[in-house]
Amino acid sequence: MFSFRDQHHMVMSPTPGQAAFGRDMLFDIPAKVSSRLQQEPKDTQAHRTNCQEDDERIFHEYGPDDLVLVAMSDRRTPNTQPLFDGPFRIVSVRSNGIVVIDKDKYYETVHGSRVEPFCATNVGKVLGHDAKPEISMEDELSEDPAKQKLL
Repeated sequence: MFSFRDQHHMVMSPTPGQAAFGRDMLFDIPAKVSSRLQQEPKDTQAHRTNCQEDDERIFHEYGPDDLVLVAMSDRRTPNTQPLFDGPFRIVSVRSNGIVVIDKDKYYETVHGSRVEPFCATNVGKVLGHDAKPEISMEDELSEDPAKQKLL
């Protein structure tokens, strides 16, 4: 027996035989297939998917002199390798989502999707400044009587 795929497409709705030949494969009747009517469900599905992905994405407004981490571009790196490189200072931010970062000897343009904000406990050490913490570890331990045993 001959077998063929005669299931309709979820987005486009005609069967493959109707889309390719303009006729129904089971019954010998002409089928009217409009590419415009096929494109509209595709567009609405793509728009719905984009909106869903945008809702899950965390947007961040970058500015000059912000510190960022850049994702490594090679996805075949071993698990022991770091996922991000940096931190790097942002030189400028363009309107199309491109970020220009300073890599000491040269500037590199990176897309905003490869960049994540850098959060450090002591940013002064990263920047090379002598930043002193507001409270020392000994002061923090001396405030709590339960932690005084550690001193």
